[in-house]
Amino acid sequence: MRYCYHSRYSRRSFAGVTMGLKHYAEMAAQYLSDPAFRMDINTILGKYDSVPDEEFIRMRFRAAFGREPDLSHPKTFNEKLQWIKLHDRKPLYTTLVDKYAVKQYIADTLGPDLVVPTIAHWDKPDEITFGSLPEQFVLKCNHDSGGLVICKNKSDLDEKQTIAFLNKRYQRSSYLPSREWPYKDVKKCILAEKYLEDPDHDLRDYKLFCFNGKVKCFKIDFDRFTGHHANYYDLDGNILKIGEAGLPPVFDRKLEIPDTLPQMVRDAEILAKDTYFVRIDFYSVRGHVYFGEVTFFPSGGFRKFIYEGNDELWGSWISLPTDQ
Repeated sequence: MRYCYHSRYSRRSFAGVTMGLKHYAEMAAQYLSDPAFRMDINTILGKYDSVPDEEFIRMRFRAAFGREPDLSHPKTFNEKLQWIKLHDRKPLYTTLVDKYAVKQYIADTLGPDLVVPTIAHWDKPDEITFGSLPEQFVLKCNHDSGGLVICKNKSDLDEKQTIAFLNKRYQRSSYLPSREWPYKDVKKCILAEKYLEDPDHDLRDYKLFCFNGKVKCFKIDFDRFTGHHANYYDLDGNILKIGEAGLPPVFDRKLEIPDTLPQMVRDAEILAKDTYFVRIDFYSVRGHVYFGEVTFFPSGGFRKFIYEGNDELWGSWISLPTDQ
């Protein structure tokens, strides 16, 4: 019996090792053949931490698109975002991307009713006091978009796993991977927010894209957990032939455009004043609008569109000093 157990264990171990080796072999092959993947891995490893911003941006652009960016007279959307990164550095932008600090700015600029209530905040994940939190809440890092924990039932929450996850996100730099400089000086913290719920459907955020201070289109993400898609619309609610890699549109999917859209457009344009480009996100819950977040460089400025001409179209919507 002892020999049989050892034999079975060995076979399982060998199978696990084989699968592990296969996985690493596939990663190694991708590392050698895919410049964008290689760039991502080397960035994670810190190989480019000391590389100046413009040099890094050129390297990553070549890896993503297979060509040199024109940063002197940019034409495409992605090129223009890189130019903006390098040349438009208003200190206010750091406040706007800070998910904690921006709340006071929104309250002062648009009104406190648009701010999702903060329950508590802490300097580090290890300081979270779960006992003080209600049954439902949201935990997030203030400096990135992936450090998010949604708690619908406190008794089901694994506190150790939650802290481990948030610690990992807390240590992540949102500046280095794409040189999104507004994040560089954000003072990191963890905040707990009120859990928002829409009884009519899954909570949706509406992403409004502002070009030189004016909203040109907006995006609705849907089916996030069953096959993530995103549709783009003009301000009249007509679906547009715009799509980004990994989030294909579904043209025959009818999504309700909220009656609060005019308010969201108005508020977005207030926040977007004196910017070349910015995306402003809102939630609309049964007629009540909440501010979501500010994003200056979607996908770090390395977004791949599905449809030919989208990159050029969006680029034409941004007027820069280099256009003159």
